[in-house]
Amino acid sequence: MTYDFFQKISMRVELNHPHDTLSRRALCDEESFRCLLEIYGDPEIVGLIDLNSLRSESPVMVSDELREAVGDMNFSAQFKEKGHSSVFFMLEHQSTKILLFIIRCLRNLFIFFEQCISIPEQRISKEGKLPYPIIVLLYYGGNLWERILQIKDLISVPAGLDITNFLAIHFLKIDLSKIDRNNLQGTPVVIALLDALISCKRNDISNRIGRIIGYFEPAKNDIRVRGWIIAFISYILAVTENQNETVARAVLKLNIFNESEVNMMLNSTLGKVFTEGKIEGKEEGIIEGIKKGKIEGKIDDVLKILIRRFKDIPAPISRAVKMYTDLVALDSLMDRAIDCESLEDFERDLAHI
Repeated sequence: MTYDFFQKISMRVELNHPHDTLSRRALCDEESFRCLLEIYGDPEIVGLIDLNSLRSESPVMVSDELREAVGDMNFSAQFKEKGHSSVFFMLEHQSTKILLFIIRCLRNLFIFFEQCISIPEQRISKEGKLPYPIIVLLYYGGNLWERILQIKDLISVPAGLDITNFLAIHFLKIDLSKIDRNNLQGTPVVIALLDALISCKRNDISNRIGRIIGYFEPAKNDIRVRGWIIAFISYILAVTENQNETVARAVLKLNIFNESEVNMMLNSTLGKVFTEGKIEGKEEGIIEGIKKGKIEGKIDDVLKILIRRFKDIPAPISRAVKMYTDLVALDSLMDRAIDCESLEDFERDLAHI
């Protein structure tokens, strides 16, 4: 796989998943990810791991369909107690609660384990052991997600057959709905990330642009800050409308970029994508506008899930799904496509979403 290939795949993810893109850019180095785990992770799990051994892993893993980067925020570490498998973290970002989330995680883990076997000298320990996987779930949905179902919760077996630990996975769930955004802790980029995601979910990010960008004031001399600012500009333009002036004012206040640089960023190709809804070029089809691209991507995901589960989809159902233009509604449809017991159940739900 070439670097150019991964860049193109990354662009597709960026256009359709701005929250994921921001999380990847903000948490791409060991310091930021370590900060997130230390402050907001479950201490019972984090306490077992030597976070000083944390290392970023690359390149990204790509699913067989080559549609999106899978688990492309990966870190490895070691347990504090020596002589065990290494630890492998996968960051998952979720804005909606999904009943069968465990299925998605297992699919990604099996892809990862297959890659471990293909390059054993890099992934498999001297004792022949695979890395121990931990899913870090950054969740900022509106509904409480107290417990993530495991496979054992989805299978009914007769008495006497123990599946207590069958395909069990450890999750480090960081629920942003339980975090006070006015009392955030951590490095500037971690604080800015959490505030941005929470504020976007609450639909008031436009009122907090100055505050979010202002978090970087103490990090002005950090060589990474320019890249972080560009990432947050891209995100804000993706999830808001007509905020160029507010963004420019907030960035210029930091005295990191001059006025011409800020104007150049706001009027760059990426800026035009988010402000005018246009993008040039082709990669597995033409995406005509960020909003249209998001909607089409969600519709495509819903239909593909249904096809995988039920093979043939009646034309009326396909047409009905394609009529949806609301991203929140499409997220709900995706959940139902995963959870529904039959196409008839899914069709009945269409009338209520």
